[in-house]
Amino acid sequence: MTIIKKYMTFSIIVILVVFSIRGYTDEPTTEISESRGKLVYQNHCAGCHEAENTKAPTLASLKQKPAEFIKTSLTQGKMRAQGLPMGVQKIASVVKWLTKDQSQPVNWVSRFTCSNTDVDLNAGPVLGDWGYGAKNHRYQTAERGGITSANISDLTLKWAMAFPNATEMRSQPALIGDTLFIALFDLDKIYALDANSGCVKWEYTTLTGPRSAIGYGEVDGRPTLWFGDIGANVYALDPLTGKEIWRKNLAIHSQSAITGQAVLNDDILYVPMSLYEIMSAASPTYQCCQGHGGLIALNAVNGEKIWQVDTTEKAQKTILSSSGTQQWGPSGAPVWNSPAIDTKRGVLYFGTGENTSDPATDTSDAIFALDLKTGEQKWRFQATQNDTFNAACGRRKGPNCPKVAGPDFDFGASIVIATLPNGRDILFAGQKSGTVWALDPDNNGAVIWEQNSLSQGSALGGIHWGIAYDGERVFVPIADPPGNREGYTSRPALHALNQETGEIIWTQKISASCKFDRKKAMANSAAGKPLDCFPAHGISAPPTIAGDTVLVGNLEGMYRAYHTETGDLLWERNTNLAFDGVNGVAGHGGSIDSNGSVISNGRVYIQSGYSLFRQLPGNVLLQYTLEGK
Repeated sequence: MTIIKKYMTFSIIVILVVFSIRGYTDEPTTEISESRGKLVYQNHCAGCHEAENTKAPTLASLKQKPAEFIKTSLTQGKMRAQGLPMGVQKIASVVKWLTKDQSQPVNWVSRFTCSNTDVDLNAGPVLGDWGYGAKNHRYQTAERGGITSANISDLTLKWAMAFPNATEMRSQPALIGDTLFIALFDLDKIYALDANSGCVKWEYTTLTGPRSAIGYGEVDGRPTLWFGDIGANVYALDPLTGKEIWRKNLAIHSQSAITGQAVLNDDILYVPMSLYEIMSAASPTYQCCQGHGGLIALNAVNGEKIWQVDTTEKAQKTILSSSGTQQWGPSGAPVWNSPAIDTKRGVLYFGTGENTSDPATDTSDAIFALDLKTGEQKWRFQATQNDTFNAACGRRKGPNCPKVAGPDFDFGASIVIATLPNGRDILFAGQKSGTVWALDPDNNGAVIWEQNSLSQGSALGGIHWGIAYDGERVFVPIADPPGNREGYTSRPALHALNQETGEIIWTQKISASCKFDRKKAMANSAAGKPLDCFPAHGISAPPTIAGDTVLVGNLEGMYRAYHTETGDLLWERNTNLAFDGVNGVAGHGGSIDSNGSVISNGRVYIQSGYSLFRQLPGNVLLQYTLEGK
């Protein structure tokens, strides 16, 4: 299926960043052809996409993207600054070469539409928020989840569903009644699927790639779905029909995006604002940086803005870079987690990421507490100071990298609100530094305890997308990739911590399930072939708890369940495999990264595939069920 992209998506932000601005003239530009496209790729693209240590998607991943997706990104979208020096003929040629082996689009939706497309919102569970509740525990009771340590060995694959031209299965679905609502980032689509069979009830086309989890709730008594996309648009849809209720663009900056799921409380929708300017800074000609994160409160009935809180002041001109490009600041401090709602105190909590240019602020790598009604800041806790970092700060340090580059220690994981056995409330926050913080919500976020022995942290290490809590223990995944930073040791693992002290109860170290062959991987990458093994095997995805089991996938595509009390491995499946889609589309799994499991009544839904950061692309939704379910 070829999907025309109107705007840039985050996957393509890293495409052609370094070499596309070099202005090569050695490949012909007057004729559009596959052979010339290969030369364009080699001159402008291969230096990033075939480098061993790069955040760019592999050539194999690029070859799976729709042609219009790449073309529009380079000519009209957020990559036009990199596409402009290439010229029309070069862009057309490289697109033609990249997509030359793609098969004809498959009209799978028409042949896999349900015979009965009715949506019954009352025929099953209501799992319509990223955190499994406003406190972000990511916990299902044994009764609601249907999964326990006693029966999980009976969990088997019922079906796989594959989506053509998709490489990133990144947005956690919502399971409401008899319907699973899923967002497809690469395809600009929202699908309503029958929760039992996977057949399609309706589809909706977005302006840009939907990126956040899908939320659900009643707004002024009306059932409503909501989500955000890479273009900073927020959508409200009717779950029964897929019809649009309203749509608003909330962009603070031209590169604003919505990653974390917006949360609903008292008919107010609280939207976290992220941005991807960090990647644009890799270009020496880019004026870094002016964007910043924030939190915007909307009237959920009509989408009208109520208030907005910015995480930095408006950027001003600062200095010229070594390449003579104007620099701006302050910037950054994106919010890419889903806020936690504390109705007891009338407060919401969220975490921020790094600054992307100097000067550094005291709002980056921080936890905010805001008044739910007014947005007034109640308190703020900063964990890491002077963390200024962008994509120019790699091995080949570019002009836009700050003189003193920070460690890139965002708070990407959502804040967890918990209550200790003595009745005291506490906040848990996981950071990419590998540290878990326990803060006091009644004492301006004062530190109660700090657990910093789990990981040394890195830009892609430590704690990424989430932690989980079962009322007794805090479950902490560590993403740590291998690295050659002096003194750095990779420690991928899943930990259970004591909620009162932060002490480690148990640790399950994550070992590689395959042997990574560097030479083979580099050769496959250069040839546009997919990797069969990935060198990083840590856990970036958030865990999900069901009864006395905790389930989570890793970057190799391994999906595992552990006992919450002992840490014993109970069950595992490899998703980095080929699958025959129940919808008639061939599929393949890959890395499991940004989304967690959706679990209810003995069914488990997990998505496999994530092509950013040179990880393993994939296009499958998997449903595991207990026997007889």
